Amino acid sequence: MTKPIPEGADIQIDATLPTMD
Repeated sequence: MTKPIPEGADIQIDATLPTMD
């Protein structure tokens, strides 16, 4: 992930967007 998102929100974003590390 390039954007510094808070932990926990990463799970929701990962479920919404395709897997991009």
